[in-house]
Amino acid sequence: AAAQKWRDAGRPGNIINIVVVTTGGLHGIAHSIAARSGVIGLTRAVAVEWAQYGLRVNCIAPGAIETDGWNVYSPEALAELISRTVRYAVDDGINRLSSCLVEGSAYVSVDFTDLVSANRTGFKVYLAADKELVGDVLKFLLGKIEALLLGIGDPYNIDLGKVLYEDVFLGVTAYGGIKLPKMLNGNKEFGGKVLLGVDIAANIAALGGLLGHDLGTPKVKARIGITNCPYEVIPKAMGVKKNMTYDLWLLSMTFTPA
Repeated sequence: AAAQKWRDAGRPGNIINIVVVTTGGLHGIAHSIAARSGVIGLTRAVAVEWAQYGLRVNCIAPGAIETDGWNVYSPEALAELISRTVRYAVDDGINRLSSCLVEGSAYVSVDFTDLVSANRTGFKVYLAADKELVGDVLKFLLGKIEALLLGIGDPYNIDLGKVLYEDVFLGVTAYGGIKLPKMLNGNKEFGGKVLLGVDIAANIAALGGLLGHDLGTPKVKARIGITNCPYEVIPKAMGVKKNMTYDLWLLSMTFTPA
């Protein structure tokens, strides 16, 4: 009703719906979770629909608040809630940290240069750690700490050996000098050649599978792009820095078992 009056009067307004955190769950409140999830979905829909009228619609979802209502739950149910709440908070922090990181690698590179045309070709063999490795290692350590401090079971049960097999890759990149394609030459300051590379990498689990060993989920990556890409070629919107070296991948595919 308020939204209709504001719309008809041409006035802006704010609507705030009070809901609950629905990412987890709790025993005996399925009806409440279903109802509040519907309110969250409705809020998202009308926020878009009513934005043209200057009306803002948002939700506030308070976390768990200890009241007498907790007395209806068993100690086991409350322990499970605490475990899940801590895990969700830790997962969110780890995911935010991991998203800020890039993969690290150690490599050996061999270059061949034509002294007449100055064309470069070569290959690079490298060992790389996926950024997922950081998140998995942190979860492994924090799971042990949570189990010790909170007296609960390890919420992650991560096998560190399996993580290393799945998140560490052995790869080869073969590259050669080519003239920069016109579709990428948006910046006229650069008129030289670039190194076009074809990259194939497999994790340790995939290599072990070739030898008949089950070490985890195999994963193979195939990429085509510009290695050691000149700063002038990289889109400025990507926020790159001049004092760093980048690979600009034009095509990337990952293969895992169905």
